[in-house]
Amino acid sequence: MVKFLACLFMVIDHIGCYFFPQLIWLRMIGRISMPFFAYAIARGYFYSKKKNTLSKYLKNLLIFSLISQIPYFLLHPEGTLNIGFTWLFSLIILIELESKEPILKRILTIAIACCLSIFFPVSYGLYGVLFPILFYCTLIKKKEPLTSFYLSFFLWIVFFLLTNGENIYQIFATLSIPLLLLAIKYDRKIKLPKPFFYLFYPAHLMLIYLLKLLLSL
Repeated sequence: MVKFLACLFMVIDHIGCYFFPQLIWLRMIGRISMPFFAYAIARGYFYSKKKNTLSKYLKNLLIFSLISQIPYFLLHPEGTLNIGFTWLFSLIILIELESKEPILKRILTIAIACCLSIFFPVSYGLYGVLFPILFYCTLIKKKEPLTSFYLSFFLWIVFFLLTNGENIYQIFATLSIPLLLLAIKYDRKIKLPKPFFYLFYPAHLMLIYLLKLLLSL
């Protein structure tokens, strides 16, 4: 259910972004998708660690990000990176937070990942990178939804101030947490094969690109 709704809200967001930018309500609804995907990444980390398959999860996410960059670049020729790279940084930080490596190595790796997410043009920047970590700590490990809401709201305020108010609609990402909690409750009602979610993102971006080409003829 969580991933299904994440994909649904993402499609709504991209319809608004690429075809109807004047319809702000589409972008408002679309803001809900990022927290849903962030939770899925945090949960993926939790189960991969439990099954001792973290390296496989990291590799799959890297391949997904590289493949997705092709259609993403066609839509964003300015050179920004798709959200897969955002989640890669999140996963690296999560791994290091609970690693048994020397503390200085862990701190250095986390600092590098945070800096790269700031200076590289990844989707949502450091704001997006921190969301899976926030959900892992507050929804998966400790089951504290109110703390999750307060911290996500604080993140939005910082993000809003740093972008000079350009991303005011991102507040809907914070307000989506009650809906996310409801989706988690019924998560097993709708289950799709895992490869579907790896394929859906690049496939739907390529479809959007082709539709834009057709409409421009």
